[in-house]
Amino acid sequence: MARWDTLGLPYLAERGGLDSERKAVVFEDRSRTYGELRDRARRVGDGLIGIGIEPGDRVAVLSTNRLEYFEIELGISRSRGVMVPLNWRLRAGELATLLRRSGASTILVEDRFIATINELRRTGELPDLRTVVGLGEKSGDLGLKIVRNFVES
Repeated sequence: MARWDTLGLPYLAERGGLDSERKAVVFEDRSRTYGELRDRARRVGDGLIGIGIEPGDRVAVLSTNRLEYFEIELGISRSRGVMVPLNWRLRAGELATLLRRSGASTILVEDRFIATINELRRTGELPDLRTVVGLGEKSGDLGLKIVRNFVES
């Protein structure tokens, strides 16, 4: 049984024998090699730990399809958090309900949804949500670039 405990999602990116220069993910006109994916996932995971994510904490993701999705998913798993994927088509009330029920303490959110999340926080509908991490240029509490670089600073 103990062997299966070590076969989590991060293990797949970390295991030896992978050609680190081979493309792992292609999205539209951008791609990541296995090496890039592994390094970025490590930085996201370590950054999440650095901002206080503990094993079992819920980390929500509100985004359309994007190249960074895999590094985020691997990073959350690396931090031993539990990913709460949210459908970007949900309305504000539905998002609030799912975020409350999940107990998410952190959310990684695409720019176009930040205003909705900030409004839900402002009105007190998300009492457990401590940190909003923006995935683009708009402001959350932190940006994904800051989280990725947290361990480097």
